[in-house]
Amino acid sequence: HLFLEFVRMVKGISPEAFIFEHVVGITQQKHSDVIKYMVDKFKGLGYGISHTILNSANYGVPQRRERFFLIGIRGVENPSFPFPTHFKDEKHYESFLKDNYIFPAPNFKKWVSVKEAFMKMPKNQDKRIDYALMNISDPVIERMTYIKQGENFKVLPMNLRPDCWKSGKHQGNDTFGRMVSDLPSCTIRTAAYNPAKGQYIHPFENRGLSTVEMATLQSFPFDWYFRCKGSNKVTLASGGRQIGNAVPPL
Repeated sequence: HLFLEFVRMVKGISPEAFIFEHVVGITQQKHSDVIKYMVDKFKGLGYGISHTILNSANYGVPQRRERFFLIGIRGVENPSFPFPTHFKDEKHYESFLKDNYIFPAPNFKKWVSVKEAFMKMPKNQDKRIDYALMNISDPVIERMTYIKQGENFKVLPMNLRPDCWKSGKHQGNDTFGRMVSDLPSCTIRTAAYNPAKGQYIHPFENRGLSTVEMATLQSFPFDWYFRCKGSNKVTLASGGRQIGNAVPPL
């Protein structure tokens, strides 16, 4: 029911414009009343409303993160979303132009890859106060040596799999997967520092992602520092929540 609080705050603050962001699950049929309620309430308050699903990779973020966005602007009947600035490939670019009839056409730029993002990171990231990295045991490191970019736990020999990965009941296609360096990353969630939680094995090294690498893939600027209440250093759990729950700044 948190969306009711969002509507209440917009009504009370009466801003010129606002943005509402949510996971794409809100677009499922069972939640259709939520979106309809917000649209009706906001239009009644004098806002023009538009909503869609945006992929952050299409705006230069080195991450394929799809999220639902609803925007409202006072006095504008049908506010439009900004045109994508980046595309997967030329076919994606041409398809976008064909579907949207845009003139003049936006410049063609390719998605920003994990490799490109990591190459721009300052050196000595491990000296930052918001740097944290998950300790990985030797048996888990050995498992990582079997996994190439784009592969996951399903390529592991049975004798190296934990019991929960042997039964065939675990269907996660990104679990314990290695990132593809030439593509944007998968969605950076709150536990993206843990390789067992998704395609979060470093593309070139046998380890998980650091909090600084997570923040980089979320497009946080390098001069932004995270904080953790009651501690000089940021913990993995706190850093993970702050980064994974964020809307990519870019």
